[in-house]
Amino acid sequence: PGPDGGWDNCHDDPHRAGCSSVHRLCGASSASPYLLRLIDLGSAIDTYSLQHLYGREGPSAEQLTLEYAPPEALFGRYWEGSRAMKPRMWTYDMWSVGVVWLELLLGTPHVFQLSPHTRSLLDAKLRLSERSEGDRQLVYLLRGMMEWCISPPQVPSNRRSRRELMSWSCTEASLMRMIKERDPTGLGMDHPLGLRLLQRLLHWEPSFRPTAAQALNHAYFTRDWKASHDSEKKSGAAGAGASSRGYQCTTAFGELGWC
Repeated sequence: PGPDGGWDNCHDDPHRAGCSSVHRLCGASSASPYLLRLIDLGSAIDTYSLQHLYGREGPSAEQLTLEYAPPEALFGRYWEGSRAMKPRMWTYDMWSVGVVWLELLLGTPHVFQLSPHTRSLLDAKLRLSERSEGDRQLVYLLRGMMEWCISPPQVPSNRRSRRELMSWSCTEASLMRMIKERDPTGLGMDHPLGLRLLQRLLHWEPSFRPTAAQALNHAYFTRDWKASHDSEKKSGAAGAGASSRGYQCTTAFGELGWC
């Protein structure tokens, strides 16, 4: 985030000049040569539109930009107990920030896209040809999120049942490896602390996502992890399963240095 506060300032005062169209996300210091500007036209969803335009269940899949909509917006009508959550609008924004970050890492706007083979299996097993196009896209998107270990709370807690539904590994090392494999540059995420923040931004449960101010307090931004990471590289310990030891999460969520 830029020296002007970036997305944090815009969340504090959404009517600040420029906040509705331009968010300054990168360029943490004036000496940094890198700057990213995100043009955000918004979802045009407010209290009035929810009450008078979309109905009780909110926008349909056809009315949303699926790639940036959080789970509660996409699947809330199918999710028991979602009405009691009452997520705030900033949680939607922070999910979108996480999606944009993943897009930058993978070099594609289709971060939850499935392989043709997986889509064919889903079509056959779930008889998706009998469903509407909107329903099919939601099923594909849900499965794409689950491949990144973003799953609804209804996923079975029983270890055996969970393996049948999600047979892949969701360890930190596995996710670091997957990002590196899908990154066209082959670089991947530079440190597990970054992955931890990304996972919180893309958490299924809105209340687990940090605000903009809390995200800026994360250890990925506030701790000097680069020195220890460079020493790990020299010793050959870094890579897809780079260690985050020494960065134990003892700081309270949202406080300076949390992880």
